[in-house]
Formats: sequence, structure tokens, C-alpha cells
Amino acid sequence: MVTITGKGKRKRNKSILFIITIMLTLILFIISDLTKPVNSISQSVEVSIPAGSSNQRIAKILVDKKLIKSDLAFIFYSKFLGYDKKLKAGNYILDPSDS
Repeated sequence: MVTITGKGKRKRNKSILFIITIMLTLILFIISDLTKPVNSISQSVEVSIPAGSSNQRIAKILVDKKLIKSDLAFIFYSKFLGYDKKLKAGNYILDPSDS
């Protein structure tokens, strides 16, 4: 049986803390990038969401219209905030700089 001394535990804890810091930084960078507007130029886009569209279908429509960067980010974000059940069909005029 191998026991870790005080110095070994501290070194391991520092390594774990370093890895966690790098991972959190990477996650924050990705989230920051995905939540930036797709386009800074204001150009309205008409979007039609058919009745009965799923969260996934709406995400695909928005990606196809270049209003969002990632359908997966949209799906996750809308589920996380509870909007996935509140999305409604209809015709919308959206601005890519607001995405």
C-alpha cells in the first residue's frame, strides 16, 4: 500500500486545481463565444416557425437563417432556462445582431 505524504498531497491538489481552472476558463470562453451576436450589422430576417415545431426544429431554422451559431447551444440554453416549452409558432422579424 502506498501512502502519499503531505508534499505529495499538496502537489496533487495543485495539479487538480490547475486542471479545473483550465477547464472552467475553456467553458467560459465557449459560452462567451456562443452568446455573441452572429452578425454585428443590423439586417432584419423574417423567420416562420411552423405550428408544432420542436425545440430542435426551431434551432435548425434559426441556424439556417444564420440567426444563431449553434443549434446545440440553443437547445441546451432554452431547456436550461425553461423556454423550450414556451416557444411559439408564428412569423417573426429578427435581427442577427440581437442573437
